[in-house]
Amino acid sequence: MKKYGKEHPLLASILLTIGILLVFSLVWILQQICTGTQIDSAASLCHCIFMLVFAGFCVLYPFVLTVCEGAMLLTKQQKRVALQFDAVTLALGCPLTLLYGFFQDILYTADFDQTLYNTELHTPIFTESIPTILVLLLCGLAGYLLLSLTNINRLPPLVIVSAIAGMYLTCGTMIMWCVQITKHFSIFLILLPVNCICIAARTIRDTIWAWNTASHPTPMAGHPVLFWVRTALAKSALWPILALVAALPLLGVLLCLLILFGQQPNDLIRAWTETADWTLSQRIPPQNLIRDDHYLCTVAAGGDAAIVKPLRKGIRKNHTIIVNRQLCIANAFEQVLEEKTPRLHRHIRHFYDTYGFPIAERIRTPLAADVVYFMMKPLEWLFLLVLYLTVPNPEDRICVQYTGKIWSDFI
Repeated sequence: MKKYGKEHPLLASILLTIGILLVFSLVWILQQICTGTQIDSAASLCHCIFMLVFAGFCVLYPFVLTVCEGAMLLTKQQKRVALQFDAVTLALGCPLTLLYGFFQDILYTADFDQTLYNTELHTPIFTESIPTILVLLLCGLAGYLLLSLTNINRLPPLVIVSAIAGMYLTCGTMIMWCVQITKHFSIFLILLPVNCICIAARTIRDTIWAWNTASHPTPMAGHPVLFWVRTALAKSALWPILALVAALPLLGVLLCLLILFGQQPNDLIRAWTETADWTLSQRIPPQNLIRDDHYLCTVAAGGDAAIVKPLRKGIRKNHTIIVNRQLCIANAFEQVLEEKTPRLHRHIRHFYDTYGFPIAERIRTPLAADVVYFMMKPLEWLFLLVLYLTVPNPEDRICVQYTGKIWSDFI
């Protein structure tokens, strides 16, 4: 087994992860048996185990990859093995990072000026500056591929230093990402940056080792400045420092090119500051509104403003909600119903809570909310008719809804 793990470390890491997850699945099955929980069928059991293993693989395997990348940074590994782990890490890391953000209610397309609902968060990167961030990431990827897939001894030292400088720009972007998300920290969101920094550090180390293992001609004397530059570039131990110096002009060249394609000169800064909800954010967003899935009128108030006609913000259960006239009329009618016929009100409320929630649960778009708004119109007119027939000042009763006050406070 140990020999197999050395020959096929990537496959061994996958099998190790699956083995751990199967053990957890077995423990879960034993727990279900001990607690007397009934499992419908063998197919249901297999489905539960598959979902447990799949979900666990998305959670556990990134940590296994991180440990492997860290181990390869501390020890010398075959280039083939390192490339395999790097490919899997980058291929899985990007979509999984987006998936982790989705489960944290991060809306990557919502800038600071958009109104969100419940616990949703604005994007940590300003959407208009994303091209600048992508170019910096691609620059580091190009440097990594150049140093990993080519013979180092055939490359000029200046090209090697430029490739390292490109990876520095990517590492800097990754560090900025980690700083940005500390306000809503999640270890899952920093796994990819940590792995990328480990990959870059290991690639730079291996590049220097590979250069030092071969013999290279001594720089010929010439112009004093050029001779000093060639001598410095010939010393591989100085490459990390020279790359740090070269990163600034390389960044300047990239920003100039980006300006030609429509980016702003300060987009590198705006990417982090023109945001809301995050560590480096400088913008104050609109307050998040509470969307209560149990109440169709509240969901309808989240439709197209030109149709549902929101009036103001209101308070419901200590949360801020959007209030439109339809919602106020429905709530005023419910109050009157509760005051006049409490028994009938309990039956109607039970029916509404039972069947309203499954319908409201499916209303996730403005178009669906608009449809619900029009469907509620006949009931709205009926409620309004009842209010005008039973309440001395129906419009006053409607206006005080969701203000934090009750009708008796104004009597």
